[in-house]
Amino acid sequence: MPIRETVAFRGIEGARVGRFGLGINTTAIVYRIGPAVIDAGPPNQWPAVRRFLDRQPVGRLFLTHHHEDHAGNAACVARRYGLAPLAPEPSRARLAAGFATPIVQRIVWGRPRPVQTDPLPPIVELEDGTSLVAAPAPGHSDDMTCLLWPDRGVLFAADLYLSRRITHLRTDEDLGAMMRSLETVLGLDFDTVLCAHRGVVEDGPSALQAKLDWLGSLVEDVRGLCQQGVDEREVVRRLLGPEDGLSWVSRLDISKRNLVRQAAALASSGRLGAGRPR
Repeated sequence: MPIRETVAFRGIEGARVGRFGLGINTTAIVYRIGPAVIDAGPPNQWPAVRRFLDRQPVGRLFLTHHHEDHAGNAACVARRYGLAPLAPEPSRARLAAGFATPIVQRIVWGRPRPVQTDPLPPIVELEDGTSLVAAPAPGHSDDMTCLLWPDRGVLFAADLYLSRRITHLRTDEDLGAMMRSLETVLGLDFDTVLCAHRGVVEDGPSALQAKLDWLGSLVEDVRGLCQQGVDEREVVRRLLGPEDGLSWVSRLDISKRNLVRQAAALASSGRLGAGRPR
């Protein structure tokens, strides 16, 4: 299992790993600042992650959320390096008990083992005297948390960015919360995004703003077509193209329909970024 790419940026190291290597959606990056590690990578890539981490001592592991491509090796890291991972409070029960993983994600990332964690504090001091600041950013998942390194102008954005233009949404994602999180994070002081899949994104605020603008435009476009009486399938086709292989293999768990459906709900609520009706 190879390390597919290495990252070096402002004192940060990273290793991209993945079973398939078919673009950013099938690989993930484990970052570290000296002994501090951000996310643990997918469980089927533990040998590659272990080689990366073994290059120097590991003192702490910070988890951004519970998904298997981010926290999948947390149990292995805890056991090998004798530490308790730090995780956002909403993640901890899921990580301790284990959680169901859809078949497509098991194929791509593997199945994580349960792990006991300690709470991720709002501010954590690093060995060089600088600090990471936890910035909750729900939407992609309800527990996702970004980590801001103010002294270096860097935001570890987990899955908040991914791309300026997204075309699919998972069933368990919340488009409204995602848009609110983008707005909140844009109020922080940073110049570079470190995405867990895309890598180093320079001019990070512009990239995040572009994503927020795209989502806002999509909601407005969906609103217009729905007001014309266009049915959901045709709205998907006109704005995003027909459902593709990812949609059908995931049984529409990750689909264009999900994105249009939530955009329509936001449009009908009249409150962009107000969250998905429950």
